[in-house]
Amino acid sequence: MYDCSQKLTDSNRLREQKPHYEMVPDVNPSFSIRAEDCRYIAPDEIPNLCEHYMHSLRILHVNIRSLRANYDELLNLIASYEESNRALHVLFLCETALNDANTVLFGIPGFDAVYANRKSHQRGGVAIYVRKGLNFTQRPDLSIFSEGKFETIFIELSLCQNSQPIIFGEIYRVPSLNAPETIAFFDSFTSLLHRSNASIIFGTDQNLDLGKIDEHALTRNVYNLLESEGFLPTVNVPTRIEGVTKTIIDNIYIRGSLPSARTSVVEVKIADHLPIVLTVDFHMHCKKNSPLVIMHRKMDETIAQRIVDELGQCDWQSYENRDIDSAFEFFLSEMTRVLDRHAPAKQIKIPSKSFRREPWFTKGLQRSSRRLSKLYSTAAKCAKNLHQHTAYVKYRNVYNSEKRAAKQLYYDNLFSESKNDIKRTWKVLNDLTEKKRKG
Repeated sequence: MYDCSQKLTDSNRLREQKPHYEMVPDVNPSFSIRAEDCRYIAPDEIPNLCEHYMHSLRILHVNIRSLRANYDELLNLIASYEESNRALHVLFLCETALNDANTVLFGIPGFDAVYANRKSHQRGGVAIYVRKGLNFTQRPDLSIFSEGKFETIFIELSLCQNSQPIIFGEIYRVPSLNAPETIAFFDSFTSLLHRSNASIIFGTDQNLDLGKIDEHALTRNVYNLLESEGFLPTVNVPTRIEGVTKTIIDNIYIRGSLPSARTSVVEVKIADHLPIVLTVDFHMHCKKNSPLVIMHRKMDETIAQRIVDELGQCDWQSYENRDIDSAFEFFLSEMTRVLDRHAPAKQIKIPSKSFRREPWFTKGLQRSSRRLSKLYSTAAKCAKNLHQHTAYVKYRNVYNSEKRAAKQLYYDNLFSESKNDIKRTWKVLNDLTEKKRKG
């Protein structure tokens, strides 16, 4: 159980970036870490995550650096978890760069969402997406939104009936916020939650590097303030890696008594911050829709010709001596017999998923995306003047170009097919906007 009275303490181990931390004496109170298991994973490792945790609660945090710019890659990552039967349940996003008018365009299929957007400044903004079927309410009484300085959003989520609700939130602190205001905002935030007995999980890009906690006074003061209120980080490895620069500025904090958990930092280039996925051992009893069952016949030109040849040998002259009903029954019987002989019907089950990839995001693009992630994982550990970084940049540029072309071609064809049918054109437009609006 995650009990905040127990602590893992060792800032030296943090800097070594080891994936697993053992219980050690509280010899250095400057840094406490609650990550039982925090490690990097590649996107193609997602299907191999331990089966024991398949039905756990999964929470993603990422600084998206403009949802409009990185929407497709976020959907691709969500689909990777979905297709591995390890669906994400809550998404924390910061720096969404949305406004109240365009949030309707960036819904995520299978999720409900709440947003806190800036009114005048560019970029910034926070959002939380919650999988449909999970009951939640927004908690504006716990949120602080000082535009361009300190931006938060909070919800209360009930995972099952008769259980204690859990508070979830996202916090974004701009990097230019000075030390006195930073402390004041975090102090106000912790004061709002001080009286709550609920367990709390929040994601954050606090723009304070926990890897330099011993050298940087503001980072140390913020950490100590959060720790004094029972909040503990679950990430102990760098989440932003640019050559030799490695920082731990993104995290998911927890407070309260929670089941055991582990954190994955996913090596995928969505923005310049790596996504974090916290897996908590709640057994999620999500209602599953029944699969779609269809009957399918395998057909190609050779099989079709065989069917035509055999149908040509049937005694169709006997139709002349039959009434309409019996003639139709005879025709249906012969047709079914020939089809079953050359193309027998087989049952196919199509799993019901609340989240599906975009139709233009082909299998080839999926393979290229996985290849890009591997190149990024290698390049991120190297200086920018080395060939690994050059190879990554070249592949990234080609991939982005192909992705844009595939998307444009798909929609060009879609509108071209309906250009003379205004009703169909409006249906395409409505499907596009309604899909995102309903999320």
